[in-house]
Amino acid sequence: MSNQKAGLDYFPLDVYIEQDDKMALIQAKHGIIGYAVVLKMFTKIYSDKGYYYPWNEETQLLFSARAGADYNKVIEIVNDAIKWKIFDADKFETCQILTSKRIQETYLEATKRRKTVELFKPYLLLNGDNVNILAGNVDIIEGNVDILKQSKVKESKVKESKEPPTPFNEIEKLYLTSCPLLPSIKELTEQRKTLIKARWQKHKDLSIFENLFKRANASKFLTGSNKENWTASFDWLLNVNNMVKVLEGNYDNKKISSSGGRKYESY
Repeated sequence: MSNQKAGLDYFPLDVYIEQDDKMALIQAKHGIIGYAVVLKMFTKIYSDKGYYYPWNEETQLLFSARAGADYNKVIEIVNDAIKWKIFDADKFETCQILTSKRIQETYLEATKRRKTVELFKPYLLLNGDNVNILAGNVDIIEGNVDILKQSKVKESKVKESKEPPTPFNEIEKLYLTSCPLLPSIKELTEQRKTLIKARWQKHKDLSIFENLFKRANASKFLTGSNKENWTASFDWLLNVNNMVKVLEGNYDNKKISSSGGRKYESY
């Protein structure tokens, strides 16, 4: 692999971005903070990896802190940016990254004079007909997943098995009844349905979701006993990395002395 910096020193910003309907929706719902968070995310993507940014608990916390924005607000804004297709929903769900076709096109245009540009194939949204992908300076790293083949296999299996529908309402009800100490949810948005469906495809057992929600509600850290007075949300719990950590007990209350004192760590 090349030791050359992946990110960019600068990136072009469309002067008509404020007129873009997607950005207009973000600003209409979240105000100027929503607009600023999305622009900061563009800056982070282009300066760091160049054409994507990993979006997990660690990067969410770091990005929020460096942006000087409330953690839950940032998560909400990014979720809406995914819903309104500023970032690609499929790549977020399958790879836990934030990217888009426009971002990748901009990155390739900006790096066309570089001797070598390395791209990770499972993260790509550009098809083989795109002239930039066929450029001589692009080295596509195969990785261990062929997303296109995998998607076709999954689609075929779903059609053959005729699986029952995802129990969206049952999982919503489990959360509301099991998590009185966490923020309530008023609506199962399309973004939330996407999260539920992705987790259901793996577990397919309501008892696992019940265990997840009850452990979260019993965790003093997740219900606000932390330095930031932060509480976990439904969307946060359904993030694949966060769900695993909660189920593995990473946020369970921990004793630190025989006197009954307790310490709640930030994970």
